[in-house]
Amino acid sequence: MKVQTVVFRRGITFILVLAVVLAAHGVGIFNGYTWDDRYLIPKAEKISFSGKISDIFMDREAGSSGIGGSYYRPLRTILFVIVTFLPGPHTVYLHALSIFLHACVSFMIFQVISLISKQKLFPLLVALIFAVHPATTESVAGISNVKEILATLFTLISLYCIFMISTSDKQHARYSYILSLSTIMGLFSKETALVIPLVAVAALVIYRQNARRMLIYCVSPVIAITVMYLLMIFYVSPGQEGGEYILGSPLISIYTTASAFIKYFEIIFWPVRLSIRHDIEWITSPFHPHVAAVAIFMFGLMLFASIFIRKEDYRAMPLMFFVITLFPIANVIPIIGHVMSERYIYMPLAALCILLGVFLGGDKLKRLILPVVCILIIALSSLSLMRTLEWKNDRTLFESAVKIAPNSLVVRWNLYRIYLEDGEYQKANDEYNEMVRINMSVTKKYAGFAVKKETEGDFKGAEKIWNKAEYSASGNSELLEYVRTLRHRKKF
Repeated sequence: MKVQTVVFRRGITFILVLAVVLAAHGVGIFNGYTWDDRYLIPKAEKISFSGKISDIFMDREAGSSGIGGSYYRPLRTILFVIVTFLPGPHTVYLHALSIFLHACVSFMIFQVISLISKQKLFPLLVALIFAVHPATTESVAGISNVKEILATLFTLISLYCIFMISTSDKQHARYSYILSLSTIMGLFSKETALVIPLVAVAALVIYRQNARRMLIYCVSPVIAITVMYLLMIFYVSPGQEGGEYILGSPLISIYTTASAFIKYFEIIFWPVRLSIRHDIEWITSPFHPHVAAVAIFMFGLMLFASIFIRKEDYRAMPLMFFVITLFPIANVIPIIGHVMSERYIYMPLAALCILLGVFLGGDKLKRLILPVVCILIIALSSLSLMRTLEWKNDRTLFESAVKIAPNSLVVRWNLYRIYLEDGEYQKANDEYNEMVRINMSVTKKYAGFAVKKETEGDFKGAEKIWNKAEYSASGNSELLEYVRTLRHRKKF
């Protein structure tokens, strides 16, 4: 009877979460395909038609939007294959699936917070804030971004199981099986699920009094699965390199990501200027204020976490989980390619909500902020609704993006393509001229940085940047001549 009551109550909670998610994101069900969807969905349809299911796990092309695939996303591809095999409007099915999975993530946030804090109301409110937060819109509204939702969902399921193994005195084997399965599914969704083994090791340290249990039921299966996954992506089915470091330098990529990191938190706490692209200036010095701010912030968080671990405080686990999810967007390991996208903060935002839910869940505080939280949920829902409408199609998406990121070549190129396809040749020409302007600015940045490298005596590094400058200028004869003249000038 007690089990049935618990299941019933959880069912009511999930229905409430789903209803709120639909209020904020539901209009997106009627949106079309946007951006990478136009490349990934046809690939899934080909697999569905040919029946070559092995391609999903062995061919990187299936999970990548470009030519020469580098991304390993088999679970997303499987979902696309299943849906595209069904009759009817695939866009409706796929958008509905993303919305439903987002509700599942929001529900798991509630589950994790209530498990740790032993409360119900405040965890639900925090989960609803995540459910309607506009920063999640890119992951929910962009069909191809379902990988972020899947990776986060299975990471949260893993976190729940890790906590149960570490704190419960029964059913360890059952939770270990679920943990193993969720780890596999998470890694098949996106490589950011590599936070799971890090969380497992952190849990071993936090719950060291149960070290034997943690090693057997938690750390060992997760590490074994992770090793097999790494062998798969690096040796069995390796992909081509996707993108490159800024100015060919991992360090400059790390420095630049400091600005993106700060921008992420601005988006979280003031989500009013959202876009598929943001203009982030290159940072070439480790002494830039943004680099120092991020370093101090991350060091402070880890110091704070170490204090909680030493005290064996139950809040150490959500704190460490938050710190670990920040590693990718803080670029502790530099990302190759574009340094910032709003979808990258989907998992860190979920971790932040769990952290706040655990730390701020006191009864007195709950009564004080309950009306404020309700107003906040309504306001965030309205912002998410408007943001979701921007994802209706490529035109509305990139016309909104150009207002936030006017110096993005990706945005300008897509607008040029859209206007050309629609026969709006004057608008297409204007976008082309903007592309020329931006490319000229970028090329001159390359050239200026190459000259700086030469003055510092780093001729090998300068050679790489000159090559990038010439490649960037290759479509503009005057600009190419400018770069070559500067490159072969007399050097004193």
